[in-house]
This record gives sequence, structure tokens and C-alpha cells, in this order.
Amino acid sequence: MRKNIIVLILLLSLFAVIINKIAYSNPTIWACSNHTPAHVATNVQELQTLTQNYKCTGWYVVAP
Repeated sequence: MRKNIIVLILLLSLFAVIINKIAYSNPTIWACSNHTPAHVATNVQELQTLTQNYKCTGWYVVAP
């Protein structure tokens, strides 16, 4: 019984750490304005690749 409680506490702690990482690591998300549905990028390299491959323009921030 005590072992189960310890394992549960450890799992809950791990879950809390993961949720905290997700909640506070909000990447900036950009979307192009000349396509529907818009292409989205989460980093500069992805933004440049989409611009080159699909001629995306008018990038704007969707989520900070």
C-alpha cells in the first residue's frame, strides 16, 4: 500500500512538471496571409522554408 502511494506521488509530480513545461513554453506561432488554410510556422527556419516552398507572404503572429 505504501509503495503504491509513493508511486502515485511520483507520477503526479512528473505530470505536474510536464504540464508546467507546456504551460510556460508557449512558442510564437506565425501564419501566412495569402493561403487558405494558412500555413503555420513555429520558428524562423520553418517560416523561411514555407516562404521558399509555397511563396507564403504576409506572416502574422497567431499566438505569442
